[in-house]
Amino acid sequence: MLNFFKRTPRPEAPSSGTQSVIRGAIRECSIAQLKTDAEPFRATFARAQEAIGSSEFGWYPYDSLSNFAVLDAILTEGFRDLGALAGGRPILDVGCADGATSFFLASQGFEVDTVDYPPTNFNGMRGVRALADYFKTAVSIHSVDLDSQFALPRAEYGLVLFLGLLYHLKNPFYALEKLSYSAKYCLLSTRVAKLDPSKAHTLESLPVGYLVAPEETNNDPTNFWIFSKAGLARLVSRTGWKIECYGHFGNTTDSDPATAQGDERAFCLLSSLR
Repeated sequence: MLNFFKRTPRPEAPSSGTQSVIRGAIRECSIAQLKTDAEPFRATFARAQEAIGSSEFGWYPYDSLSNFAVLDAILTEGFRDLGALAGGRPILDVGCADGATSFFLASQGFEVDTVDYPPTNFNGMRGVRALADYFKTAVSIHSVDLDSQFALPRAEYGLVLFLGLLYHLKNPFYALEKLSYSAKYCLLSTRVAKLDPSKAHTLESLPVGYLVAPEETNNDPTNFWIFSKAGLARLVSRTGWKIECYGHFGNTTDSDPATAQGDERAFCLLSSLR
């Protein structure tokens, strides 16, 4: 197939163990433009999935590209240029699912490493690998267990995407702290809750996390910690980050950690204090 990806010169990867990073050119890329460009790419991505087929595995069922519209709503002046946030360094997409976000950013000229873990990925990472082969893209794909004492593919990144993943981790503290040493900025989204499942206790102002039962939330045993708003803020602070932009969506009235009707999502831009 035709390769539609915009090619930019890619520096030679640092040798294993090095702490240096080769910076590329800082390019302008506003979140408003990314929101607009994500629409035609969504159709391109769907056509690629259709061409590959789904007889061997199922595709990740959620629309990862919709995150760009939400980010356009929450990012404030001074933080709306993802090119500036990346600062000429690679972008790391953590919890990539089928890689829609990674491939889209690569089509915009960014250098992207993408990370997931086959035992918890929707289709064992077969989808993202098949799409990488189809698109003939230089997106670098890595299997990393974030619930272990993990290592990242390289020492430094300009921007980390950590969208919809935090509540799937057994040890979110370790993961966020680890990332704070390797990236300047992080775009994070996660489920949060104002009330406990019984609706009898208010959690929002308490710095707490609710540990869900295996099938309690969306019948999905990979869900673990649902934080209150104050709990998320405390976690971010104690792992070496500062919240620069914040917004919440979904049920913003009486959200809870368990029900579909009580689903509230927090989106934020973090800057590292390391």
